[in-house]
Amino acid sequence: HWSKCSASCGSGFRVRHRDIMQRPNSCGKPALGLEDDYEICSDLVPCTEDADCLLAEWDEWSDCSCSCYGVKERHRRIKQFAKGNGKSCGQVSEAQREAHGYEGYDSYGTSQRITGSADGFASLEEVSACNPLPGGLTPPHCGPLPKRQCDFAPWGEWGECSATCDGGMRERSRHIKTPNSNDGAPCEGPVEQIQGCGEVACEQRICKDCVW
Repeated sequence: HWSKCSASCGSGFRVRHRDIMQRPNSCGKPALGLEDDYEICSDLVPCTEDADCLLAEWDEWSDCSCSCYGVKERHRRIKQFAKGNGKSCGQVSEAQREAHGYEGYDSYGTSQRITGSADGFASLEEVSACNPLPGGLTPPHCGPLPKRQCDFAPWGEWGECSATCDGGMRERSRHIKTPNSNDGAPCEGPVEQIQGCGEVACEQRICKDCVW
């Protein structure tokens, strides 16, 4: 009979044993085959329960940065990082983009949705034009809209990892230093980036092969 599996979750093995019922005599043949037989347990559940990344709702928009041709922004946070085979924050962000559409860029302003993708990057900040809003009327006290190319500030340093083992996340950010205007080139790319880190197992397991 097969023994119980060596583990209750993840990966393990079981073994079965047989004894020699009869020893050969001087002219008999030796027994052929294995005395102990091993197999991988294929019916184990993952040790870590699968859970998708959870992104919080967006905060309210900030005040406009200036009375003419400014920008405003809003933020959200990660409520729960992905576990096991759950969807990463980037995959969740991408699914939201597909469900709600991509607002894209306009001739004055910046991206309404920062790129999220399956490689782990997610949207945690959105920036939009204000005074006027995209497609809105220019306030009477504002002069002609200057043509201006959008410009990013340099990336900040990566933050600390949220975990030292079994997988975590760290992030870095940059902000828009100068918004585009009057058909100037818009900024392209995210203002927040998330990256996996701390991917070593908290419990280091040394695999040992069976040897006769």
